[in-house]
Amino acid sequence: MLTNTTSLSYDVMSLASRHNLTHACVDDLMKLIGNINSTQYTFNLPKNQKQLDDEFNIKKFTVTYNYVCDSCKRLCFSSLFTNPWKNLKCCEKVPRKDQDHFVMFSLKEILAVVLPTVSFMENCVISQAKKDIIMKVAFDEHDLTLNINTDGVPCFSSSNVSLWPILCVINELTNIDKKDNVVMLGVWIGKKPNFQTFLIPLTNQLKVLSEDPIIWKNANGDTIKSNVYAQALICDSIARPPIQMMQQHNGTFGCPFCYINSPGHYFPHQKILDLRTHSTHLLHCNNQTTQAQAKNNFGVYGKCPLLEIPYFNMINGT
Repeated sequence: MLTNTTSLSYDVMSLASRHNLTHACVDDLMKLIGNINSTQYTFNLPKNQKQLDDEFNIKKFTVTYNYVCDSCKRLCFSSLFTNPWKNLKCCEKVPRKDQDHFVMFSLKEILAVVLPTVSFMENCVISQAKKDIIMKVAFDEHDLTLNINTDGVPCFSSSNVSLWPILCVINELTNIDKKDNVVMLGVWIGKKPNFQTFLIPLTNQLKVLSEDPIIWKNANGDTIKSNVYAQALICDSIARPPIQMMQQHNGTFGCPFCYINSPGHYFPHQKILDLRTHSTHLLHCNNQTTQAQAKNNFGVYGKCPLLEIPYFNMINGT
């Protein structure tokens, strides 16, 4: 007998989101399910979209609207549920709905929902990036590492507006649960992101979770404490340079891993090249320069917010 109504409610909510169903359509769907009269099924589901929303209590989650003020260039944010286009002001102006902006979710709140429902891998392979973290901290068996990804998806073929979601997977999960529990931490809506702004909220959350563990309960009811660390930021050769604030891969000093100084390079190299490290990258970031002068600073023209994440390696982790 099927009595897991919470799971079925999640399925209905997922179906509505995937196919962009109207509230009227969801109401009819709930009525249809409610009319099923069989001894094999016992449902106690919400009767309409409003009751479905109340069951999930979406507004209990932290969802922030973020944008950069055109006048003072300050990062402004407020809860998405407070109508920011009307109530959020900076320099006496409210944000325009067509203005570049991004939405961020609370990683801590998402993990508190996901972790009690998943299975963890035993004796998983430890990557070199994770070994680097383990060498620097007292890594507990319940601590978690994340692989993070961001990439652009055009909204329309004839528009320059795109979506840049920030996605992550928990490395310690089983392969099946990794696939089924990809977490979206935020999404940029507009032209190509300003990563110096876009990555600030993510950086702040990971700084907190690396020091202040998330507390959750497993399937047995045991209380678990888990610190969360960023292991890698995975992105393609187009997104990586602006995130690292380096020259494009085909520019002078454009290789993110070594110091080859030609604008285009071929393999195999005829000479041994010096490799970049996290510490040397930090030295280059401290040199004040512009993007046009990056070739005079080994291809680096700025400091990425991700450098503030504890134990994250900007070279080996991207």
